[in-house]
Amino acid sequence: MKIVELTTVPEMLAQINVMRHLYPSLSLEKYESYLQEMTFHNYKQAAVFENEVCVGLTGFWTAIKLWTGKYIEIDNFIVHSDYRSKGIGKLMTDYIDAKASPKVAMLLFWMLSQVILPHTVFIIIKDLNQGDFIL
Repeated sequence: MKIVELTTVPEMLAQINVMRHLYPSLSLEKYESYLQEMTFHNYKQAAVFENEVCVGLTGFWTAIKLWTGKYIEIDNFIVHSDYRSKGIGKLMTDYIDAKASPKVAMLLFWMLSQVILPHTVFIIIKDLNQGDFIL
């Protein structure tokens, strides 16, 4: 398995079928429109591929807030149901964690796609000087 950072709208559009695990009715036109705006605001995606097939995908933003300083926010965290319990989620979170320097707080909003509970939200604030806080 390999992880690839997607930075352009065409790269992200190519993985719309993975995003549709979370948003089944998402149209290509709407997704492209949203991505045009989102990438302007530092939105990127990390995609996990196995044999050239995308099996996991998460979006992430980098920005600055007054209450956190610099931060990374995970948005829409998806692992294909056929590939769960294989470490793909950990691979993606480790990738995001590695992007955060010791001076950057990491604010994670995880949107997990699950069969019974489609939108579970976890908020973790990671401050290397203070420890982790789960809200």
